[in-house]
Amino acid sequence: MTDCLIALLLSLTALAPDHSGVIAGLVVNGSTGRSPVPHAPIVLRVADGGSLIPVTETTSDEEGRFRFEGLPILEQVEYLPGANHEGIHYPGARVRLTGPTASDLTIVVYDTLAEPSPLVAARHEMRLRTEGDAVFVEETILVANRSRRTYVGPPSATDEPEVTLRLSLPPDFAKVTFDKEFFGRQFQLRDRILETRIPWTPGQRELKFSYWASREKLRGHLRRTLDIPTEQLLVVADRDQLLEFAANLPAGRSTGDNEIAFLSRDAVLPPGHVIELAWQGQFVSWATYARWTALAALLGLVLLTWLLLRRQRGANPAPACNQDRPSQRATRAA
Repeated sequence: MTDCLIALLLSLTALAPDHSGVIAGLVVNGSTGRSPVPHAPIVLRVADGGSLIPVTETTSDEEGRFRFEGLPILEQVEYLPGANHEGIHYPGARVRLTGPTASDLTIVVYDTLAEPSPLVAARHEMRLRTEGDAVFVEETILVANRSRRTYVGPPSATDEPEVTLRLSLPPDFAKVTFDKEFFGRQFQLRDRILETRIPWTPGQRELKFSYWASREKLRGHLRRTLDIPTEQLLVVADRDQLLEFAANLPAGRSTGDNEIAFLSRDAVLPPGHVIELAWQGQFVSWATYARWTALAALLGLVLLTWLLLRRQRGANPAPACNQDRPSQRATRAA
């Protein structure tokens, strides 16, 4: 037990702690039927606000077991042991010491997989709404890794980890916002494509984000290219604001919230498949509206002038050219 750890833990409380706490457990490999992992580096961290601070380390023995001793027993302190395996850190369960011992913890690690990618979208939802001159799109992707390995992407020519997932958003999108700060930090924009190097462990993660684009730029049309195989795709739009909305998916159906939905679930959509979204009743910008208004006003002025001239001619008819002919005929008859 280091003086640095004791000083850190003492700073979290004004009470004098009891240094008799023990955290012990086992490291197993989930890729090989949960077999024990010997000589795995184990890191013990302490939660400090929103941060996790490493305070001490150890190594699992020949049977995959580890043990931290002499820990201050503080109910306010949350411990988090984790194991490193093939360059990936796998956190275990969080622990609060209320007594001398917290044992029989199990930390599961996995072997890594470079290729092919095992990632699929078990569910992909797109919800469209309009606000002013913008179309807002909210996407929720349930990313599933059903293999028994952690996907880390193919080998890279540089020292950086390889990209594991790309999001090919429409080219006119702006200001992407992620629902979770973790994903917001992990995705970078490159050539108008969002990329991440997150290692995807076995299981499922929900990825939720939103973006918007100008309705004038979209011109009633939006294209979204799928990045991974998609088992179920749901597209929902507001029926009132996006009139006659359509997609290159099975026929839409109305929902109880005055929305129209398109659902694809009969076949897996492959990566690279393009979803075409189109609607009528396009928004017209104020500049375009002003031009058409000026033209309509000019045409109205021309029509009004023509009507006034026609009415004036009707009130003052020109003299007839044969006005004197009846008198001449009367003279001859006499």
